[in-house]
Amino acid sequence: MYVCLFDIDGTLIHTAGAGLAALRTTMLSVHNCDASATEVVTTGRTDRAIVEELFELHDVERSDENWEVYLAAYLEHLPISLAECKGRVLPGIPELLATLAARDDVTLGLLTGNSHPAAQHKLGHYGLNDHFTFGGFGSDHTDRDDVARLALAEVHARFDNGIEADRIFVIGDTPLDIRCARAIGAQAIAVATGTHDMEALREAKPDLLVKDFADAAPFLELLVTA
Repeated sequence: MYVCLFDIDGTLIHTAGAGLAALRTTMLSVHNCDASATEVVTTGRTDRAIVEELFELHDVERSDENWEVYLAAYLEHLPISLAECKGRVLPGIPELLATLAARDDVTLGLLTGNSHPAAQHKLGHYGLNDHFTFGGFGSDHTDRDDVARLALAEVHARFDNGIEADRIFVIGDTPLDIRCARAIGAQAIAVATGTHDMEALREAKPDLLVKDFADAAPFLELLVTA
């Protein structure tokens, strides 16, 4: 069995800024903080890390209670932002997921900085939800490596510790995705459909680097030789 753990934003889909728009709207509606001009790095990070940084920048207490209140409001704003922003599914993704889902020796999961319900909203909006039944999510951790460990624990629980690390693939578009693959001993597949170009991803030393998945053959070949 092979396990493929996919990142979402920049890897499967591009939401055209829907997540960031919902984030800023939520900060304004819940905490009366205008975060429209606040510069914060979002790529490759967890929702919890991004929000806690915004809390700190806008003098909001970093507490579990404030996070839960924030998350509930964010999940109300996110579907609106997804409908307003003109995002898209990235090249080759529908075909790749269909090919993998049709195989008896491949299981698909998520390894994302999104909270679980946010991931469902995003993938549901683009018709990709049905491909994924488990994963690691960014609700409870600020470190992407910890999310990877959650996903790995889920893999081990589902397959009774029967999956070797070299048969687990983490697919993402940032150096942080590559780093978290290393944290769990998985193979790192980097795709340059996000904010990092080929050279930046190459410097992070993934096991495979592709421009996009319009041609998925290089990746699919690994699922034979691994």
